[in-house]
Amino acid sequence: VCNQAASYLQGVCTQECSGNQEGQCPDSSSCVMGHDDEGFCAAPCDGIADPECQANAGLKCSYGVPLGASTGKYICTASGNPPPVASCSGDDDCTSDSICLWDAVNPGYCLKPCGTTGQCAFPTHCVQLNGGLSTRCFKSCNADWDCVDTMKCDFPPDSAKKACIPETSNP
Repeated sequence: VCNQAASYLQGVCTQECSGNQEGQCPDSSSCVMGHDDEGFCAAPCDGIADPECQANAGLKCSYGVPLGASTGKYICTASGNPPPVASCSGDDDCTSDSICLWDAVNPGYCLKPCGTTGQCAFPTHCVQLNGGLSTRCFKSCNADWDCVDTMKCDFPPDSAKKACIPETSNP
């Protein structure tokens, strides 16, 4: 299939995959899933400046957790339509089931609810909030450079995985 980023004229050829099962993707590629448990195989990369990701096709090197059997690595991905991480400056900028994670001054991103099995679209992962009463998809990160300038890579409350969170507030 052709994986084509929104607003780009060309894409990259890949194959479809489903679930987070190993062995569905060739070579060292990993399955990148959407919220519907359907996805595509994506090639690995070495970090945000890796030239192997084809920028002319809308690909960028992104960090995500988990990918197949891995507990975190960088892969070349195309932004979806709509993207799994949508920018916002308040809850009104998000879909009705999402909330905005921001610091009341700087823009943030919408936190979609996790899927019924705790699944989130790449490059997000599921975080339990309010003592486990709700779950939301936070943007995965390995270091501050994986986040926008107004956010830091740190552990949300009660989370074992790092995520992009506002520098001045907690969710």
